[in-house]
Amino acid sequence: MALSTKQKRWSVIGGIIVGVLTLVVIVINLVLANIINKRITNVLENYPDKNYQITLERVGVNILNGNINLRGLQVEPDSAFVEKLKQGELMQSMVLRLKMPLFRLAGFSLYDALTEGYVDIRKILFKNASVQVLVGKKRQQKTLHPEGEEKREFKIDSIRIKGLKGIHIGKIELYNIKVEFVDVNDKRLMAGNKNLNLKLTGIETTRLQGEGDYFAFNFQHGKLELSEEELKLPGGNYQLSLGELGLDLADSSLRIKDFVLKPQIADRFKMAAKLKYTSGIFNVAVREINVSGIDAFRLIHQGQLFIGHILVSGLDLDIFKDKRKPWDYDKRPKYPHEALRTMDFPLYIGKVRLVDGNLKYWEESDKSTASLTVSLNNMKATMSHVTSVKDSTRKPMNVSLKALVYNAAQMSVDFLLPLNSRVDTFFMSGSLGKARMKMFNPALFPAIGMKIKTGTINSLVFSTRANRNYIDGEMLLLYDGLETEVIKKNDKDVNKFMSWLANSAAHKSNPGKNDRLRKVPMHYDRDMYKGFINLAWKSLQTGLVNTFSPTGKLIKDHKQSFGGTKPPKKESARKGAGKKEKRKSKRKKKKDRK
Repeated sequence: MALSTKQKRWSVIGGIIVGVLTLVVIVINLVLANIINKRITNVLENYPDKNYQITLERVGVNILNGNINLRGLQVEPDSAFVEKLKQGELMQSMVLRLKMPLFRLAGFSLYDALTEGYVDIRKILFKNASVQVLVGKKRQQKTLHPEGEEKREFKIDSIRIKGLKGIHIGKIELYNIKVEFVDVNDKRLMAGNKNLNLKLTGIETTRLQGEGDYFAFNFQHGKLELSEEELKLPGGNYQLSLGELGLDLADSSLRIKDFVLKPQIADRFKMAAKLKYTSGIFNVAVREINVSGIDAFRLIHQGQLFIGHILVSGLDLDIFKDKRKPWDYDKRPKYPHEALRTMDFPLYIGKVRLVDGNLKYWEESDKSTASLTVSLNNMKATMSHVTSVKDSTRKPMNVSLKALVYNAAQMSVDFLLPLNSRVDTFFMSGSLGKARMKMFNPALFPAIGMKIKTGTINSLVFSTRANRNYIDGEMLLLYDGLETEVIKKNDKDVNKFMSWLANSAAHKSNPGKNDRLRKVPMHYDRDMYKGFINLAWKSLQTGLVNTFSPTGKLIKDHKQSFGGTKPPKKESARKGAGKKEKRKSKRKKKKDRK
């Protein structure tokens, strides 16, 4: 249908209006881009910190969708500044280098910002950025300002923006961000991630009363989402990855899925060859970690981490140790409660729970061509009152572990760890249910060249007390039908004579003849360069040796109950033993006189 003359006239007028408006928008865009570009350039040129050179390629403005795009932003540290970092002449030990192809403020209302002094931003986008953290030497002594005061630290919970009445940020998004930590002295990559994709929402700001142009950030309703991240950790030995991370401060929760910590070298023998000393190589996979009761206010404003509860589900832990490497005799590992007691950072965790856990320990040594292996399956553990806060250390930390040893025998172990002990005393007690003794051959044979043919453990209970230097305790192992075989050095053939000798000498059951029980002492002097787990395991070994060996030590008093946390009365036992020795000595002297 043909248009009338009047319709044609209005079509032409409408087209002219649209064209004019389009031209006006283009002109305004160009003018605003030029104004913003000049202002940003002026700010960058007059940036007070002359240790950095900050450049910007161009600024793009679109008033229709409210976008401001900064392209080609670069932050480059001055060469003299980096040289001081290398020599350890700076207050800090790290310097930043940044290349950002795109920085976008989306949904930005220029009218409200110019007329009302209120900034409302729908989204802030950082895209394809490359961040390098240059790491140098640490300064030996802190430098003071001429007035004698140390430099003030930057407050992460507030920011000063002149001339504004309010700020609202809908979302901050980081897309494909590369972060690297580089040692500037040897130009070595210390750590780096694959690509960071992160979303942060729920950011609120309030103007501080009586503080001029300062605004405080409020993260009480903040949410952080991160997905598919991979990070190579400092030292070049491990890498960390996770499938998903979600932090919701509104309900004080953190959720992590598919967490993996593994060596950067997959072959454990090649990884061990890289290490100088004997050390555990860890491979950790966790299906899900849920953290609840996070006190965000204390963390942001007071620098204290208070957590109510942590639930770890689906843990697979693989530990490998190559004992053919030398030990680091200068190493002094701390017990867990000792590390908490000496920690400077304020930490409190009400309870940590583990469900559905599995552990496998591998060990290589010169003693045998076979690998020593220990496995714990279906692990359930609880750790309560984990704290470094001085006012909370009167209450001890408790750890309870239940698991199936070699997926067969039910084991239960309890630790009581006082947090205010000057000698770092701790107590350990536990039990083992009924099991066939031959199932322990993967641990027994590589260690002593002996295998168990037959025998049944009916029950095992023990109780110990330990400090920094040694561990003491008592064990009662009930078993029957023990028969062993000694293997020759080729790890294949049975040494019949040594097997006969071992079976003739060892106690085949407990109770033994005349239903006499063998309750035995446990004692081990700590190797100071080894840690908590080694001390506990060595004490158990002494109890087993005393039980099976014909020359093993005995405890005659069978009245004490096992499985609790009450420590054995070591001092009274020693006093009793001393009196007994004195009586023997007197009888011998009388006999000699006669």
